[in-house]
Amino acid sequence: MLKPKLSIIIPVYNSAPTILRCLQSIMQTKYINYEIICVDDGSLDDSIQIIKSIAKSNKRIKILYHNKNKGLYQARITGIKNARGKYIGFVDSDDYVSPQFFNKMYNTIKKDKSDIAFAKTVIDAGNVKYIQEKSNEFLTDIKDKDADLIYEDYWKQAGRCYTWHVVWNKVYSIKLIQDVYDNLLMPDVHLIMMEDFVFSSIILSKAKKFSYSENCCYYYVQSDETSTSTKEVQKIINNLADINIAFSRVRIYLEQEELYDRYRLYYREWQMRYSRYWMKKIVDSFMEETDKQLCMNKLKNVFEVNDCVMPIEDDQVYYEKAIFLTEASERMLF
Repeated sequence: MLKPKLSIIIPVYNSAPTILRCLQSIMQTKYINYEIICVDDGSLDDSIQIIKSIAKSNKRIKILYHNKNKGLYQARITGIKNARGKYIGFVDSDDYVSPQFFNKMYNTIKKDKSDIAFAKTVIDAGNVKYIQEKSNEFLTDIKDKDADLIYEDYWKQAGRCYTWHVVWNKVYSIKLIQDVYDNLLMPDVHLIMMEDFVFSSIILSKAKKFSYSENCCYYYVQSDETSTSTKEVQKIINNLADINIAFSRVRIYLEQEELYDRYRLYYREWQMRYSRYWMKKIVDSFMEETDKQLCMNKLKNVFEVNDCVMPIEDDQVYYEKAIFLTEASERMLF
């Protein structure tokens, strides 16, 4: 079999309801040799049986296994270790992509000889789809901007604009990933929250050329996270612990590269923005007051603050639901 030009990595954990749609959207890729690497992160449902049934008739699909749940970050690293393509893309198992998304991303990054190609993000909220226009507006001039200024812009937005730091709306050259691979490794760290922040803070610092691929979209599926479960307490505490690990790892990297002093104010601003986001999440939860206080104490410890405050208007500037899509307007995007 010919060596693939593109490797598409899908971390899989209890994804039975969504993995078929995810794979079907990717398999619309045509005219290029590609592989799909599904990393089973200890699934307990029928996810892998569904993937195996599709793989019988699609030899591009490869399944890798973790012997226990290691978290989203480690699943992506496992995929990278086994990728054979010249370029790498990531899709989360509950998301999907527009028709021939990876054809267009591959053609863009190859034509421009860039390190990273960005795509537009569409939010799929179930009963409605929309584009947060402000979150995508920086893409239009990214191709002609100096790489150092792009990395500075990444830090200046300080977590307001998620399309900067998420992993899945981009395609990367394998050479760039190889250049930073040792810095990406975090053995034995189970990380599912802010794993994108770690990856992007490292890899964007070394990218020299960026592209924007028009007429293709990554569909992020927005789930309803409302829960009345008593497990919510432990979930929030675990997520805050992940956030602590993520910020600590990024700070170590910035200090190692002698970049921390340059970006430390933005780094701290990013922390404070997330502290406000999690404060609201705790306040709005259905937890008992004693459990809320327990979570707030953890929040204060992680973000090194004495008082917890709610989000401010500036935190939401990139999250405006600017353009709602009809079937006709959606087709025009690609």
